[in-house]
Amino acid sequence: MFATETAPRAGFSHQRERQMPADARAELQRLFKAYDAACFDLDADAASAIYDLPCLISTSAGNTAFNARGELRQALAQRFGAYRQQGIVCASITALDLESVAPDFATARVVWTLSDRRGNDVVSVPRRYTLRRSDAAPGRPWRVAHVVNLADPAARIATNGRHLLRLAGA
Repeated sequence: MFATETAPRAGFSHQRERQMPADARAELQRLFKAYDAACFDLDADAASAIYDLPCLISTSAGNTAFNARGELRQALAQRFGAYRQQGIVCASITALDLESVAPDFATARVVWTLSDRRGNDVVSVPRRYTLRRSDAAPGRPWRVAHVVNLADPAARIATNGRHLLRLAGA
């Protein structure tokens, strides 16, 4: 599963870190637990349900906006298919850091570790998420509005073989 970290970051002492209410933290932890379960199974349907629409995914190659669940599901299914072709059978969260931005917005820093069928960690990749309470769903649940892919797992695997990426403070 994953560990959470809540210590304030160095270099931001001039600003008070906004405290996240315990119920919001618990809701976000449940969201990431569901996301972790979906990605552990490489389940594009379940993973796409975590996102708000429209949403944005940013990579070093550019940005992709998704306005429909089907197109997001298809993009995730293609990504998960590429993982399977590289011998990856699951992805799981190995680090999670949550921060409140406003009552209806939060950010998350996540490290995902992708593993092969023997349970060996193949690569770890950092992601940054912007989350917001969704007005489109009953109960206003938290959803992913934007994800920034800070490292491409396929490139990491191709260029470094089985090297495990470790980023301090990513």
